[in-house]
Amino acid sequence: MKKICAILIATSMGLIAACGGSSSVEGTPVAGVVADGYLQNALVFMDKNSNYQLDSGEPSATTDATGAYTLTVAPEDVGKYPIVAIAVAGQTIDQDNPGVTIGKTYVLCTPGAGVSGTVSNFISPISTLLREKLEANPGMTLAEATTQLRNQLGMPVGMNILGDYVAGANAGQYQTNYQAMHQVAQQMAGLMASQSGLVMNGTTSANGTRFRGMMGEINENLPRSAITPVGDSA
Repeated sequence: MKKICAILIATSMGLIAACGGSSSVEGTPVAGVVADGYLQNALVFMDKNSNYQLDSGEPSATTDATGAYTLTVAPEDVGKYPIVAIAVAGQTIDQDNPGVTIGKTYVLCTPGAGVSGTVSNFISPISTLLREKLEANPGMTLAEATTQLRNQLGMPVGMNILGDYVAGANAGQYQTNYQAMHQVAQQMAGLMASQSGLVMNGTTSANGTRFRGMMGEINENLPRSAITPVGDSA
């Protein structure tokens, strides 16, 4: 994993200079999980105006001990708007480090396209990068963005790169790949947290321009085949 660490450390240095429970609405349930490791007590909401902060009228929930959440949204909004999760300093617990609240706030999200009430909507640093690819390239389809990200991560065709890598790392055909993906997600989350002072406007409000600038830097510094699966030499 030496290549991953080198890339993310270099990205972190560049960013400093580059970056200037239950729902409140009735409707269709949309459920999922939030993770770096599974994140407990993270704030989750449907971001209808893409400003990376919870506003009045936006369905919201808090994750449980397994990182699970359920939003209840208007049927016409399903698959239309992105879902944002905020890991809140002093409140959210990353189950990779049980019992300890995180020290810095950071933002995760997933694109609106593909969100459904019939699938597990897994929000992670990986889904965040996918969403920001789509934001930066309005003409790109979800399938195109997914393929591009899969190639950057060096993951095999057929593997669901938006799947639950925490569960996938324990067993199955792509176990080794999901283990590698979890490690990359940990590195990315650490980098996002390190930029909290630049990206966050407050405890649960992000500066969208700076957040997208940060994610653009991460994307640019995560080239094709940058990730070596666990067990291989790096």
